[in-house]
Amino acid sequence: MSNIKVYSIDQLKDIFTEVKDRVNSLQMIEVPEVKPFNECTWDEIISFVNGYYQGIYSLSAIQEVWNIGDSKSITTTGTTSAIDYFIAAQPVQTIEFTIIGFNHDPLVTKITDKDNALLTLASKTCLSGAGDLAKFSEGATGGYYDKCDIISWLDDTFLSAFPTNIKNAIKQVSRAYNKLSNQKTSINEKLFLLNRKEITGTGSVGTQYPYYANSDNQKKAGKDRYWLAEYSRTSSPYPYYYYFSNSDKSVSDYYAGRGSSYGIAPAFCL
Repeated sequence: MSNIKVYSIDQLKDIFTEVKDRVNSLQMIEVPEVKPFNECTWDEIISFVNGYYQGIYSLSAIQEVWNIGDSKSITTTGTTSAIDYFIAAQPVQTIEFTIIGFNHDPLVTKITDKDNALLTLASKTCLSGAGDLAKFSEGATGGYYDKCDIISWLDDTFLSAFPTNIKNAIKQVSRAYNKLSNQKTSINEKLFLLNRKEITGTGSVGTQYPYYANSDNQKKAGKDRYWLAEYSRTSSPYPYYYYFSNSDKSVSDYYAGRGSSYGIAPAFCL
């Protein structure tokens, strides 16, 4: 009994009053309602995304307001051309990026309790400058997609052309790719190309993004064809990779590393 502290009625009243005053003095934090994606600035989009990772907004709360197919434009600075017939110089350009999926791509580093990135966005059109997947020298020696120069070009050169706030908010995700019919690999990327199954629903790696279930959305204006992130075969000495043809919404393959100048349509996650 000696450890029990006894308070008088008056003392308890004073304690209650003090607690009540402290509670009343607390400023209530207002949580902004999620705005329609198209009406948000990029800073607002990033804030809502951060709120999701912090547990302020649930996935269902985000999806009640943001929808597959919502889009927002990004203006990138110009880049110089890459050597050996690789990629043409990119001018200053405004690119429309569309939400193609929610909770789809696995994060390289888990954020709080979240395993997947909240959003995947992809360009609706090809970049102004077309290009190849690999430099001439590397294409000539063969190689699977994980050896293609386009991977480092996207993550280094072209990512640096993004506005700083967006660049810093982009999440690194683990992307699965096909090497051979029975061999898979994964690459950690921030900017990336999509593969055959993610676009068309046909292929051996990944799952189709909901946006592309409508085949008309699979077309990307600006170029007749655009590269897909998938190795097809090797016809000595050149590796072949898949591309998408906008004219008839078909997929074919062609060898890379010989200046095959097709469209480039990047995607990223927030």
